[in-house]
Amino acid sequence: MNKTHLTRFIIVGLSTNALLLLAFWAAVSSGFPAPIAVTATYAIGLVASLLLNGRWTFGTLKRKTAVGSTVRFTVLYAAGYLYSIFTFGLLSFTNMPHVIDQFFVMASCAGLLFLGQKYWVFKNRNVKQ
Repeated sequence: MNKTHLTRFIIVGLSTNALLLLAFWAAVSSGFPAPIAVTATYAIGLVASLLLNGRWTFGTLKRKTAVGSTVRFTVLYAAGYLYSIFTFGLLSFTNMPHVIDQFFVMASCAGLLFLGQKYWVFKNRNVKQ
């Protein structure tokens, strides 16, 4: 395992997820229903993660790989979204604040998304520009 990939993934993940968690909290505090806030922050995170991880973390998102990588990335994040909604729903029964539920959902999903990005989405396919 490339430690640089993991380190960069963690940096991207912590910084974007901290901002997304803050955005989620702000949305819920402003009266938005939690499922809508989860969906909105997930969509923002999707775009940020594609660009930052594809170009900086794994360095394989290039012009000739962009379409395939974007399709795989979207499929991976759709699965992650379903996982997140399901897990968030389960955690909602704990009667903990939604922001804490969302924190645990984000943390547990991160490991799955790293593996999917590393070994499927941004796998170096030796495509030259």
